[in-house]
Amino acid sequence: MAIFKFKSYYKMGPGVSKDGPEESGFVRYFKIFGRKFWSLAYVNLIYCMFFAPLLLVSFFLLHLTMRSSAANNVVMIFLCFAPLALLGPANAGLVKITREFVREEPCFIWSDFIEAFRKNWKQSLCVSIFQYVGAVALFSAVTFYYGLMGNSVIYAVPFGLSLLFCVIFLFMSFYLELMAVTLNLRLKLLFKNAALMSFIGLGRNFLTLLICGLIAGIEAVFLIMTLSATRSAMLLFVAMTLMLLFAWTAYSVNFMAFPAIKRYIIDPYYQAHPEETAEALLHPAETAEGEDAFTEPPEYVYENGRMVHRSVVEKHSIFEDQGNPDDRKA
Repeated sequence: MAIFKFKSYYKMGPGVSKDGPEESGFVRYFKIFGRKFWSLAYVNLIYCMFFAPLLLVSFFLLHLTMRSSAANNVVMIFLCFAPLALLGPANAGLVKITREFVREEPCFIWSDFIEAFRKNWKQSLCVSIFQYVGAVALFSAVTFYYGLMGNSVIYAVPFGLSLLFCVIFLFMSFYLELMAVTLNLRLKLLFKNAALMSFIGLGRNFLTLLICGLIAGIEAVFLIMTLSATRSAMLLFVAMTLMLLFAWTAYSVNFMAFPAIKRYIIDPYYQAHPEETAEALLHPAETAEGEDAFTEPPEYVYENGRMVHRSVVEKHSIFEDQGNPDDRKA
């Protein structure tokens, strides 16, 4: 379909036989992972360029806090990691690139990362701040009510609700950044759709949580081995962090989340509004007299996995026509 055409530098490949067996999600996950391994390492290194300075600032603030009288204040310790809330734009770049890996679409890693960083920084920053504030608030609620459960069993109710909100919060995080770089939605609708998807894709979300837990578990094992002063384990920990940790996690989340977004949000909308696709804009319907039907073109159309301004589509159409003189109209 034209809505998934990769702009002007898209090239047709040999394709897949329609009679061939359909690959399972498990097989496809590891085939793409193996094929894109070094690309994942590349985008992970780019992400670390933004992550590492903010982490160093956080550790510096933590060092100052531990030397002060606020060392026993859990809230103050959490506030030391507030700089990580500024990672939103970098998260947008990471999610955009790994989404293209999942869709098996070509991309220019560095330029597309920076483009996603620049175009989505406002919404992504709001999302990352929400995730940081939400994580601190929920952790505080869980620890607070857990401590009160020793005084009265009635506090088990708010404790259970806090755990439930933690799960919903995690599930929403699987979709927030991905929808921010894929769909043109206001913040209110972005959070609303993420909350809905956390319930609609419940089984898929638990599987995503399991995969992310396994990745975090591998990192934790390397960290524990590193603390035991094993040099080889230290090298594995550094390599895992710099080359795979963030990109592998983002790839896994997008592999599970993007099909759900496409099924429940993208496809139904454009089935109901075919006039808002790039194909409809470039090939308008004709009247019975052979003249183009007069319809006001939409401001945004769907192309390449997200809603874009129609001027972008028209510009690429002009470039393609200039590159193919035989296809120009007389």
